[in-house]
Amino acid sequence: MTVCKKDNKVEIIKLKDDEGYLAYVSKPPNCMSYGKTPEEALKNLNDTIKYWIKTAKELEKVNISGMRIP
Repeated sequence: MTVCKKDNKVEIIKLKDDEGYLAYVSKPPNCMSYGKTPEEALKNLNDTIKYWIKTAKELEKVNISGMRIP
């Protein structure tokens, strides 16, 4: 399943050896999350992205598509 949010594509894949799903996105980098359903994986991914942005702001260095987060 592919979900497009603005110019960013979210991929949700069914894990073969598990009864779950993996959701991942290219921006911000390395953000991915697991869920027992596609909806749970997407919700967890949204939480992961929020934490990523929060941490990046705390570190005062982030560049997503050339844009600095204030």
